[in-house]
Amino acid sequence: MYNKLVSLACVCLFTLSLLIVTVNAKDLKLETFNAKDIEAVNDFGVKLYNKLYDSKNNVFISPVSVYFALSMLSNGATSNTQNQLLSSLYKGKTVSNLNTLNKNLQSYITSNRPNTIINIANSIWIRDTFFKSVNSKFLSTNKNYYNAMIQGLDFSNDKASLAINSWVNDNTNGLIKQVVDNKEISSDIMMYLLNAVYFKADWQIPFNKANTEKSDFTSPKGKIQVDMMNTQKFFNYYESNLFQMVSLPYKDGKTSMLVILPKGDLNSVKSSISAKNISQWIKYLKSNEVILSLPKVNAEYKQGLKTALSSLGMSDMFNISKANFKNISNEKLYVSGATHSTVLKIDELGTEAASVTSIEMSLTAMPIDTPKVMNVNKPFFLIIYDNSTGLILFEGSVTNPQ
Repeated sequence: MYNKLVSLACVCLFTLSLLIVTVNAKDLKLETFNAKDIEAVNDFGVKLYNKLYDSKNNVFISPVSVYFALSMLSNGATSNTQNQLLSSLYKGKTVSNLNTLNKNLQSYITSNRPNTIINIANSIWIRDTFFKSVNSKFLSTNKNYYNAMIQGLDFSNDKASLAINSWVNDNTNGLIKQVVDNKEISSDIMMYLLNAVYFKADWQIPFNKANTEKSDFTSPKGKIQVDMMNTQKFFNYYESNLFQMVSLPYKDGKTSMLVILPKGDLNSVKSSISAKNISQWIKYLKSNEVILSLPKVNAEYKQGLKTALSSLGMSDMFNISKANFKNISNEKLYVSGATHSTVLKIDELGTEAASVTSIEMSLTAMPIDTPKVMNVNKPFFLIIYDNSTGLILFEGSVTNPQ
């Protein structure tokens, strides 16, 4: 039906959203997930972060956002393309295993968190003339396991991009306004697949705004003035010969932010950043009085993922001749591009974050008992995680808070 290059865009957004998952969260217990489930997701996220790491610039990603998007995509892949996706996401598991895990994770992490918003949404936008070419099982599976909204649109009409971007804007609370240009969508694009998540939480122990003051922050480009929040409280704390680490709990009592301050530069700790080590470090945390100075953050990040994902073992999906997405359509699809964008805001009251992952596809023929001083006045690592499972929701490094 299509003799020229046709493009299928898969977009994953880490945004504000309203996903009503079909699994009853009250029926889900912590025992639903074993350690290997969480380790697989975290391991993927940390490996992706390490591929994107840049000691001179902010890097901030949502591992679960990219994970859910690629998992949705895996439902459309076959042969070696699917094998590469599964091997990178959760080696030894089937697509069905992955769908069940993700459905349960989405339900668990979005439920019963007073004073915290963690919402997830998914949608699939299809060019109206291509709709009949899409495998119904691919659509129904993503609808059943990811509650994906499925919508056909006339992509030749300018209003199509406005409709998609309106969904993006609504589901990010205005933090991310668009994923496609507000004009006629290119004729080679057949589909957009979007996964959206949004995070907003208040600190369990807010910072007093009266104690915030201008202070020096040593960025890779020199000293800059930032708004530094200051407090002296009991936090869970750990210190090694490489870094200081403090866990700041959110008001829900179920989610926390881990701040890791290297004693040297970022590079001195980066090689130690792994899912296994992070899990172990969290176990080392103990209550200690901490004199903490933490910069307010208002930062954005955007980076292409094609190179990183290929180096993680998912190269075939980017290759015109090797990609196999027959479970989406009999047409020859391949992933022609992937990007990830995020917004991070940290202030005296709490944290707000949003992220967009865009995947574009084309068709072709120790004991501590004394107060510790932790002055985060230079580049640092941070991780937002679920306390009970250890699932990493966000991770990154901040070289310039503002």
